[in-house]
Amino acid sequence: MGPTGSIATVTDRRTVSVTASASVSAAPDLAVIALGVDVTRPALADATAAARAGAARVFASLGELGIAPADLQTSSLSIHPVDDYRDGVPVRRGYGVRHTVSVRVREIDRVDAVIAAAVAGAGDDVTLDGVQFALADPLPVEDRARELACADAARTAAHLARLHGASLGPLRSVSDGAGSSPMPVFARTAAYDAQVQPGSVEATVTVSVVFDLSFDDSP
Repeated sequence: MGPTGSIATVTDRRTVSVTASASVSAAPDLAVIALGVDVTRPALADATAAARAGAARVFASLGELGIAPADLQTSSLSIHPVDDYRDGVPVRRGYGVRHTVSVRVREIDRVDAVIAAAVAGAGDDVTLDGVQFALADPLPVEDRARELACADAARTAAHLARLHGASLGPLRSVSDGAGSSPMPVFARTAAYDAQVQPGSVEATVTVSVVFDLSFDDSP
């Protein structure tokens, strides 16, 4: 995204204000997979037991791959009635239990193996709610985007000053506005036996600067 700029007058001072954004892409080095088990049984106790057993098998399969317990976190756990409708009348068929886990994979090339392990552990009860790619340490990429945004803002401010017959004076203020943490630019997942493509992630930073303007007639 390019910068936008305008010349304005603030009280008795003549200034130029510029807002600029910059984006930087990088290859992800972290994947977060949302997967788990979803079971339905006639009795709630049976559904709960089946979900617990399925989740335990998934955890065991992931442990065999070397996924550390610290990289496994329950993200949701729900119990809900399951009804069928006969002539518009609900008839209780059973109960569903869904246990979803967030799995952090620190080696991108193992994402497919993690998904396959979950399928092997839970079979037809497995759920896959998505794969997100990220940076374990996004700060260097965000810093680079900020540097580019600041340079673009200063360049645009100087250009605007020249267009108005002025020169750029001292920096009056600078603020780091709304930006975005690294987000996937392209991430696709299909069936568990298909290769997941991590693509890249992108960080965007927006800055606003205000410079004094110096004119020949300035006191």
